[in-house]
This record gives sequence, C-alpha cells and structure tokens, in this order.
Amino acid sequence: MAHRSAVTTQFSSLICLAALLAACSPAPSPTQARDATATARPTVAAPSSTVGVPVTPTPSPTEAASPSSSPEPPITQASATAFWDATHGVVGLTTWSQDGAETQGEIRTTADGGHTWWSGTPIRNGVGEIAVAGSGAAWVLSRCASDSAGCESTLYNTQDGGRTWDEWATDVTQVSFVDPLDGWGVVGGAISTDPATSSLRRTADGGRTWSAMTDPCPGLTGWTIRAAGFRDASNGLLVCALTAGAGGELHAVLSTSDAGRHWTLRSSTGEPEQTQPVGQLPYGGYITAIAFTADGTAWLSGDRMAVEASRDDGVTWRVLPVGGDGQASVAPWPLDRTLGFAVTADPDGPGSILESTSDGGRTWTVRHRFVPDGADGPVQSNTPPTYLGDLSMDASPAPAWTGDAVTFHITTDPTGGGSEIFVAWVNVDFGDGTTKHLVGSCAEGVDVVHVYHRAGRFVPHVTSAGGCDAAKPVDPSMASMPVRVYATASAGERRWPACTVAQVALDSPGSRKAFGDAATSVVIRNTSRQGCTLAGYPAVTLLAAASRALPTHWRRATTGTTLSPAVTPHVVALGPGEAAVFEVGWTEDPGTAALTYAASCPASTAMRVGLPGSVASATVRVLSRPCGGQIAVSPVVSGSTALGRP
Repeated sequence: MAHRSAVTTQFSSLICLAALLAACSPAPSPTQARDATATARPTVAAPSSTVGVPVTPTPSPTEAASPSSSPEPPITQASATAFWDATHGVVGLTTWSQDGAETQGEIRTTADGGHTWWSGTPIRNGVGEIAVAGSGAAWVLSRCASDSAGCESTLYNTQDGGRTWDEWATDVTQVSFVDPLDGWGVVGGAISTDPATSSLRRTADGGRTWSAMTDPCPGLTGWTIRAAGFRDASNGLLVCALTAGAGGELHAVLSTSDAGRHWTLRSSTGEPEQTQPVGQLPYGGYITAIAFTADGTAWLSGDRMAVEASRDDGVTWRVLPVGGDGQASVAPWPLDRTLGFAVTADPDGPGSILESTSDGGRTWTVRHRFVPDGADGPVQSNTPPTYLGDLSMDASPAPAWTGDAVTFHITTDPTGGGSEIFVAWVNVDFGDGTTKHLVGSCAEGVDVVHVYHRAGRFVPHVTSAGGCDAAKPVDPSMASMPVRVYATASAGERRWPACTVAQVALDSPGSRKAFGDAATSVVIRNTSRQGCTLAGYPAVTLLAAASRALPTHWRRATTGTTLSPAVTPHVVALGPGEAAVFEVGWTEDPGTAALTYAASCPASTAMRVGLPGSVASATVRVLSRPCGGQIAVSPVVSGSTALGRP
C-alpha cells in the first residue's frame, strides 16, 4: 500500500473559534488536556454527494468583537497523518500564529494506534502532508513558505520508523510512495499556482531526485494536476482539476496500470465544453489529496468538501461522515477497505482530533485529542519505556546480484536511552517468498545470510524476535532494509559473445540533479536477434556541438556517487530486446575555480560511449555541464531503471 495524506487548514475560522473560546470558556484542566482515552462519537449526517458549492457559514457577532488587550497565543493543530499498520503511525503538527502565519511544525509517532504520541522532529513552516511505505519508511513534506510557483519546500525522509530523518529541498508539492525507493510526485499542484507549472514526476531513490513524466491531464487550457496516489508499482490514480469559480472546481480522476505512462479516465464532473460527467464524481470543493490502498480502496479529500470513498478504482464515489459538514479540513488515511484514520478539527474545541474507523468509514471513534497548545497526551512528560528495544537492519552488499550472498545485520536500538538489548532469536521474511529462523548468541547482533535467485527489489523485514531477557521485549516492526538485486548471467549465457555497438541502441532519459550534483542513466538495448554479454565499465567521452570532443576525465565509480550506489561488476546477459544500464555522475558546482562558470563547466550535448571489451563506440544525446570534465562511470547492470540507493 502507498498513498498520501494532507489537509488545508481554514485559518480564519480556526482563529475566530479560538478567540471565542478564550473569551467565553475556562481553560481546560491538565487532566482534560491530556485525555487520550478513545470515546465513541455519533455518526455525523453526511452532505449529499450531488450538492454543488458548499454554503459558507455566517460569522457570529462574537467573531467581530474587539481584540483582546493581550496577544493571543499560537494554535497547534494536527495537519496530516499516515499509518504503516493499525498500530504504528505518524502525525504532523503545525503551529499557527494569530495572524494565520505558520511558525513551525513537528513530527510525532505512535505505536499504539494513535492513543499516545511521542514527540519527535521539529520542522520548518509546518507539515503539509505525510506518506508512508513498507514498515518504516515515511516522507513528510513541509508547507511552502509562499504559494508562488517554484517555491521550494523541504522533504523529510525516515527509513527507520521516525528515529532518524534526512531532509532536502524540493519543488514537489504532493508525494506517493509504494516502497522505500519508488514514488511519484506532483509539482505545482497547489490551488493558487499557475496550471501551466504543474507536472508529474517519478523517483527511484526515495525522493532525492525526480524525473519528469508526460502530463496526464486532459489537453485543455487551465487543467492542472492536483494529486496522485499509487497502490503498487504499476497501478495509480490521479486527479486533474480546472478552477470553475469560488467554492469549487471541475475534477477528473484518471487511472494507470503501467506506472503512469498511459492514463484512462475513470470519472469526471464534465468539462467547460459541456461534455457529460463520467461516473459519479460530485462537483464542489478543491481536491488536494487522493489515497489509494493495495485492495483498491480510494479516498479523496480537500478543502470545502466532504471526504469521498471509492471501491471500484475511482468510478463511483460515496461520502464518508468524517469532518462534520464538509467545511472542516480533514486529512484521511485508509489502510484497507475497512480500517482507516483521519485528523480533523475538534468539534468541541479549537484543537484537532484523530479518529479511526473499522467499518469502511461508516462510523468513527475518537482516538486522541490534540489540544491547541500542543501539550496533549503524554507527549511532553513521558518518553517511550527504556526496556523496549527497536530492531534495526542493514544489508551488505546492497545493491546485490543474483547468486551472491547478502548479509543482513540485525541489532537493537534501545529507546529511552537504555543499554543495548541483545537478540535471542529472529524470524526474517526476505521478501522473495522465503523465510528463516535464526538463534542469536546473546553477545552481539545477529547476522542472517541469504542468497536471492531472481532479480528485483525486495524489502526483507523481521517478522518476530525475542530478546535475551524475557523482561526486556524487542519491537521488530521497524526492522526492514530494501534491497535491489540485479540479474547476473547464467553459466550458459556467459558463453555468449560480447555485445558490439552494431547490436545495440543507446538511450538516456535525461539527467537528475540534487545539491549541485547530477547524473544520467544510459540504457543499452539489444536490437539484434542474438544474445550477447556486457561486463565492467564503459568508456565515456564528453562531446560538444558538432561532435567535438571535450576534455574528459572519467573514473570508475567503485565507491558510488552522490546519486548512485557502489556496485560490483558482474557479467550481464542481454537477450534480444533486453536492456542493461549504467550511470554517469558529475558535479555542476565549480567550487572556487578562478574561471567563469562557462569555462569551468562547459556545456556538453552528447556522450560517446565505448562498450566494455570493445574498441568501437556509439553516441547518445545527453545535455550536461560536468565541471572540469570530471565524470564517474558505474559498471553495467541488468534492467533499464536508473541506479538508486536502496
């Protein structure tokens, strides 16, 4: 399962409500503020799915009261949530000043289904949305400091359930991931941005770099991509929108079964040319998020609209009774057809609540209340128990090759500052249909060796484990490590001749960039009727206009680069029509060079590639500016997907 969750807070109504309560009601007691007990909530009558623009509530006279003599404190609200399973999840809190400006955000995690939350990582500009994949990978996208096109946000990523986070700048406004590496993102999806700036992106390295995809929205002026959600590496849903006036937009839901290369219309509200609606997608509101689970459940949410659910890949939709009358902001997160979570405004106060459903969204139960000052539950006064040890896992080598032994080292990271807890036994699922039980020594971490016999991406994880002290249990839920496995040639295939340039065609999807570094993948496809092999590092020469050779200093990327991992060379077999790929990396930062940028980093329009073991070469078009002509070249690996860090 992979999907995303986001909520757009209505600043004015939130602040007015806070002012009203501050003037008329006593402050909650510490006991009330820390009450995290689950309480059943009556089902709220859902708005009709055929209603058009929702009616804006009329402000009460109290909202126009004169300001207080002392400044009002900031308000903290839960703005996004996502769950790996029924017990482990993430929530994002955003703090707003009284003038509606975001001041800061915080990421918290839970291990008991949202009843209690552990304080965690502060972030800048508030939490915009959260996505999770696997058993411990999560992405938190901070809100952009402005709504202007091209504004950069910050993408935070954890691979260990929230214990540690990496961060990098991004122009992506929505994300959806299907595993710790593969995801899709939308650029320019905010309601206020220019529709011409929106685009669909894809990543194969966990969100560090992104490549552009063909625009899937209808070929009409003004249509833009709002959000995308994928349930696996092939199947996804996407929302296109056209602003039609105050209070609502025209929408279209499209589906793909080939990872976003082609799209099919599933439902729509119609188009300006008076085309008829398709399916049962209601008009009104501004869709900002679409969540898509492994069993085909989809939830739509946004501003000025009720949450809508579909069980037929986006053709028909029904209203879910969460978030009141559709005016409150809701960030929903479905786990499957029956289980789901949502954060929304608290109908009984100025804070927000986490609700859950176990019947597909028909009824909802309050799991937790987030009070306006952010000091709810046991977050500030308590820490996770010191006796609990969280398992962690790493792999070597990674990436790996078929037939090679991969060693997974499993250790414990005790929470709360306790001493290390050794593992007595573990059960490991290697993600390829095989499992293993191993007994530890109670003196050090456990090493589990496994050989993969087929290529692909796998997410091995610990399914259960026992500590050496029965009174000190361990938590295996976050012990996973994605591994990419490449196909090495079989004994029979190794007898094939080496590939020649006359047998292959070269292609490049373009370059990827991050923090001054760049890389491109070069795909080598066998266009002949005879199988051949490749092994080792291609030779690469940079070319300028008119195929003029530029000074090139290339090295073997034996230790990897910023944008690609280290890979040990193996023999790769290419049958007719099959492909292999290698990576070329470089920097576009001239550093302290005294020359101008153009002189230090001359523009290259193509690369001349010599295949391993061949003196002949072929040319592939790649636009690049390697400073000093310095490039790093990886060995050839099987497949056509860019190398990425697992």
